[in-house]
Amino acid sequence: MNSSPPFFDRGLLLHGVLALLGGLLVLLVARQGYGIHVPYLVAVLSGLSLGWLQPRKGWLLALVQVTVLLVGYAMLLDQFARKDLAAFSVFGSAGLILVGGLLGGVLKRHL
Repeated sequence: MNSSPPFFDRGLLLHGVLALLGGLLVLLVARQGYGIHVPYLVAVLSGLSLGWLQPRKGWLLALVQVTVLLVGYAMLLDQFARKDLAAFSVFGSAGLILVGGLLGGVLKRHL
């Protein structure tokens, strides 16, 4: 019999904390209103790191991070100075986190 390791292991839970912190970091950078480039850069690097840390389960971490980002945006909508710029930064970052998680996982598996 082949016993496979459990899906929710200690490493996934520890990296889940990093996903939460990464989502908060992207939200904080988008809230400061530096433009769209800095939040996008943080989102791509965060997504790549999640995919690299968990090549097979990085999609779950990316979904956690996107959920934190979108829920935090909905809760803090009134605190953004420029709501149009913040919306563009947050929703674009959500897509980049998902793509970055995929690319990080692919790079880790092939290198």
